[in-house]
Parts: sequence; structure tokens; C-alpha cells
Amino acid sequence: YLPSSTYYQVKDVQTDEVIIPFDDDYTKVSCDTNGNFFKLDLTNWEYNRDYYIQIKVDRNGVVEYFEDKDLTFTIEK
Repeated sequence: YLPSSTYYQVKDVQTDEVIIPFDDDYTKVSCDTNGNFFKLDLTNWEYNRDYYIQIKVDRNGVVEYFEDKDLTFTIEK
């Protein structure tokens, strides 16, 4: 399990633009007995675009960032 101080942000693969930035209140990664997760409302997202997730982990002031641009998702109509 990741620490409770773990956050996500979403970036556009093509432009590298941050779509959802890291935010202490709105992008905190949740955890339950099955592991870590977060939910995204994709209702108004642009179709046929590729996105990827970045993870930010703060372990007692030591901040690490993780991303894998090969793990992307696409919004399809």
C-alpha cells in the first residue's frame, strides 16, 4: 500500500499538458482492503485523446514522482 500522502495528476500524452494537477484536497489516492485507487469523472473529457497518470508520494518530506508513459488510457465515444 502507498502512504496516505499519495496524490495523482493526469497529463495529455500528445501535448504533455496537465489536465488534472496534483492537489492536496482533490487528487489524494484512496485506499481500502483491496489496495490503492482513485476515481475520475471522465464525462467532459475530449474523445480520442491519450492520457497518462503521474503519482506523487510524500514520505515524511521526501517526495518521489512516478510515471509510465507506456501506461496510457484513451477516452472513446
